Amino acid sequence: MTKLYSQEVSTETSCKTVEKWLMDKTNVVSNLPYLVGLKGDDVTLRFNRMGIFSYKETFSTEIGLIGKDFIEYKLKAKSSLLELMFSLNQTPKECNIKVMLKYVGEKEWIVSKALPTIGNEVAKTVGEQVKEERPMETGLDFGNLDLGKISDVSKILLKSKLEKTENIDAEPNLAVFLENMYSEVSKYPVVYISGLGEGMSFRVLMINGEFKEVYINDGSSEKRDETMLNNLKGNFKVNVYVYLAGASKKRVEEKEN
Repeated sequence: MTKLYSQEVSTETSCKTVEKWLMDKTNVVSNLPYLVGLKGDDVTLRFNRMGIFSYKETFSTEIGLIGKDFIEYKLKAKSSLLELMFSLNQTPKECNIKVMLKYVGEKEWIVSKALPTIGNEVAKTVGEQVKEERPMETGLDFGNLDLGKISDVSKILLKSKLEKTENIDAEPNLAVFLENMYSEVSKYPVVYISGLGEGMSFRVLMINGEFKEVYINDGSSEKRDETMLNNLKGNFKVNVYVYLAGASKKRVEEKEN
């Protein structure tokens, strides 16, 4: 049999931050109600009903990012499947998280009564524990940089190191490709990426996984809209630089005008 439950919570942080927190398996699994054992990817839960009936099971855990802003946990056992799903929706002021649970298995008559408790506790944990990290001193006001000015680019490069060089084909989705490149060096919150093609170039400053500044020169005009990245076609030599001043695993809160 199948049993469903959902709960919603909001937090005054970006959905990017929430996603990163949720994709760390330890954050979610270690805070599950009814948890009695945790070893590697195996999670042991014990459910009780009316203080008389109980059900203890060890589940293997799988996690995946499905589409955009949708994260799914699958807790699998021989005759049971417990799914925790998180749907994220960014608004101007907060991230709205919908927590959904689904149980399929022969112990539905016990586990179904526990789903609201799991949903409520997980939602509460997300709301309380997911916080934007404090600003760190970086020495640059990223909000006032103009990537079209060599002088501003030089300020970044002066405190950066070249982490990677790659020749790429810009089609079909350069923006997604750059986000993937950032993920490879994401322990550095500030990443500068430059690309040089035939008669075209681009410069991108990414902070905390998001496009902060974009500069594109297509040979006939200059643009500063990240959506225009996907209009670039052809081969590019791409250099990825990581900003070292104050670099750590902490996130950067950019200074705004």
